Amino acid sequence: MIDLLMIILLYLFIYVRKCLQLLLVSCSIADTMGEEEMRWKEEFDGVWACASLLHIPKKDMNKVFNLIYTALKAGGIFYTSFKFGDAEEVRRERFYSDYTPTQIKELFERNNRFEILECFITGDVRENHKDERWVNVIAVKHDTTMEQSPCRI
Repeated sequence: MIDLLMIILLYLFIYVRKCLQLLLVSCSIADTMGEEEMRWKEEFDGVWACASLLHIPKKDMNKVFNLIYTALKAGGIFYTSFKFGDAEEVRRERFYSDYTPTQIKELFERNNRFEILECFITGDVRENHKDERWVNVIAVKHDTTMEQSPCRI
């Protein structure tokens, strides 16, 4: 069983690495680039936004999703993660927008440009943050209306 799990994890790692060759969206990019500089059009196979979009106000998230959609090639993969919760506040001198799985599903449905392939909750691996949880989403760019989302609640 462990051998099979290791093979699956290795395959997943190779697949994700291949899908996300070109673009890593991170806080450093968001901190240094404005919207006017993010004018890519169908240039990237994937966007990896791990714990970075959580610093964007909820009211602006649809605009950010539209930029990501425009930057992705057809069938492009979009990964993002947010702290689990429903707060929108400043903590430790930084702004945070937290989401529940239901709020994530609603956000993607409102935007209507991605299909959620997977939505799952993980724990924080950092030693001093073991009690924190994260909502993770893997989505794919599409051009039709979403019908259902597998976001597990």
